[in-house]
Amino acid sequence: MHLGDGRREFLEIVDSLPEKKMLSVPGNCDIGAGAAASIAVLDVCGKRILYTHGHTCRVKDGLDILRERALAQNADMALFGHTHNARSHFDGRLYMFNPGSLIRGFGGVKPTYGIIEIFEDEIRPAIITL
Repeated sequence: MHLGDGRREFLEIVDSLPEKKMLSVPGNCDIGAGAAASIAVLDVCGKRILYTHGHTCRVKDGLDILRERALAQNADMALFGHTHNARSHFDGRLYMFNPGSLIRGFGGVKPTYGIIEIFEDEIRPAIITL
């Protein structure tokens, strides 16, 4: 799953691995993304996951808008990007997860990505630092 910015690179990966299911939403820097939805919802193993780049939810100003939209969709988890800073938080109802950025040196932080394990009764998000 790709959470925006770098759509061209994402599409190259999709082309090179056609047997893999890959999902994405466009970021604010993905010029020419067309009518691609900026927010989407996915059901996995009985869990609802809202995913977005985050710019339309103003995540740089806080996570309240994203949280409201996720809860309105009855989501168990909200995935977002845009800030390029890894973050994992659970408030007792909703997981908020940003895998960070694979771009080395962006904002002075080490590159990161996320792994999410989903089970019938549990979600286990992890941030991996390179």
